[in-house]
Amino acid sequence: MGGFAKRFNDKSRSLSAGVRLAKGGCKTEVRTACTYTLTEGVSVVAGSAPDKKTLETLTIHLFTNEQMVVLRYLAGVAVMLHLFAPSAERDEVATVGGQIISQIANGDGADVTLHGVNVKVVLMQPFGSFTSISRR
Repeated sequence: MGGFAKRFNDKSRSLSAGVRLAKGGCKTEVRTACTYTLTEGVSVVAGSAPDKKTLETLTIHLFTNEQMVVLRYLAGVAVMLHLFAPSAERDEVATVGGQIISQIANGDGADVTLHGVNVKVVLMQPFGSFTSISRR
């Protein structure tokens, strides 16, 4: 799990995504859980596998519908997809991003998969959304 923010920020820079993660803190008990800030109104929680080193779960919490924050959130999801599915091409990630936007616009949340990586968005209006990213 160490270095997750650096890997995210390096990938974001290489993609010119315009977003970066700032690490908050970590707690280690049975597993390691670390918090990050993507932008104001968007937080990320990364959880480890039992070895306390391997990234196993990732959730993104969006607490606003402000347009610029939502755009940064979507850019962050795209960077996460590139990290979790490194063989995916940019156009594949863009297509999945479009599917997420389309499904959310219908008001049902979203559930999409790219190269075995599942992105599930649960809408929690009026509070924003909860997004999980996991490998199947």
